[in-house]
Amino acid sequence: MTVYNKCNGHCAYCGEQILITEMHVDHVKAIRRKNKYNRKTKKWKRTGKVRCPQNDTIENMLPACAPCNLWKHSMTLEKFRKSVATQAEKLYKKSPGVRLLFRFGVLEYNDDPVKFYFENMLDNKLDVLKTVTLTGEAKVNQ
Repeated sequence: MTVYNKCNGHCAYCGEQILITEMHVDHVKAIRRKNKYNRKTKKWKRTGKVRCPQNDTIENMLPACAPCNLWKHSMTLEKFRKSVATQAEKLYKKSPGVRLLFRFGVLEYNDDPVKFYFENMLDNKLDVLKTVTLTGEAKVNQ
């Protein structure tokens, strides 16, 4: 419940509202699980052991929708941001249907930098704190 409430029931990345039963818990800094290779089957199998247990903390967890969490996988935030930012161009190059949607104006491309939902939440909280401090209505504990 603590992780779910961090973004008020929204995915920390795309901002989609999610039910607690649908939520994935994303580790911002990946915990990376160990795998073992089976030479007979030529397949990797998870051992369940964690490589970076220091990253398995509430502070390092954010709520995510399934698509964002599965896409992010073990990427850093900046790699994930870049991956999201380049998707429109990749889809445009590879999909005639997507190109057609752009031509008809159904889809539009913008160059705005990718900003995650939780980053917008932090910016809004800082703006509120600055406003409250400047007006003198309340003091911010430091």
